[in-house]
Amino acid sequence: MRKIISIVLVCLMLVMLFTGCGSKAPVQSSEPAPSTSEPASSSNAAENPPDENKAPEPAASDMPKGIYDEPGEELEDFYNAVNSAAGAFEKAANSYESGDLELDPRGDLLAMTLDMVMIVQYDYIQPGDNAKEVGQVAKGDAVREKNGDVITFSRKKTMEEDGFGGTQKKGDIISEGGTLNTSTNTLSYESKTERDGALISRNVVECVILEDGTYIVQNLKKLKPINERATDRGVAWFGRFNNNELEIIKAYFDPDVNFTYDSIAGKTDAAPESMAEGYKKATKMVVKDGKVEMTKY
Repeated sequence: MRKIISIVLVCLMLVMLFTGCGSKAPVQSSEPAPSTSEPASSSNAAENPPDENKAPEPAASDMPKGIYDEPGEELEDFYNAVNSAAGAFEKAANSYESGDLELDPRGDLLAMTLDMVMIVQYDYIQPGDNAKEVGQVAKGDAVREKNGDVITFSRKKTMEEDGFGGTQKKGDIISEGGTLNTSTNTLSYESKTERDGALISRNVVECVILEDGTYIVQNLKKLKPINERATDRGVAWFGRFNNNELEIIKAYFDPDVNFTYDSIAGKTDAAPESMAEGYKKATKMVVKDGKVEMTKY
């Protein structure tokens, strides 16, 4: 229950900051799991035919290991693992003080998790562990499919009214989608906004959890400026962290909503410095032994 409440709070913060679009927090089904203490009789099987949409029940040896606790809730489990690992550095980030507004360890740390929080809701389109689920997520038409170790998800909606803050307008088309490979612990997620047939905003997030417990994250976004005074540019964060230390580089790039990027999937040696090559590096955040060091390029 506590992790669901945490997700609700983060979702509300995400809504207030970026969209103003109300989204209902996921609620875990309260239905008890079916008993497996006795085999079903032939008459029961006839009265209750198997659900063809339900994902095959895994054998005991095939049950999710590591970060995955419950079949059908893999996206939530992945997000919780990343959020918990990054959250270990929250105290250090909050204790940092500087009069320089460009040095923002709280914002840099938040960039490791905030833009992927929406993936959790796809686990709750329908209760259970299903091969395919179709329904609503944040007032958009959504689909979640599971094929072996790969989970794909997508959503699309048309704004019925202006969003909070003026970044989204009535008629804007918002779409997102991604994949999670539970065998390689690799997430790829992208969201975008179209207005009058033109792409105006785009956000790409990738996250890989290595076997040794190291997390690698890259978050790139090009948003439509909120007003004429705002600088029109893309912003990116490249991070790597484990139980002991964290490093995040914040960088900027040209204001091209169709930006390209190098995927970090399969790159176990990816480090913020190498990931940020080709970008205009702005700041570096390093946390070690509970202390934050912020530097500017």
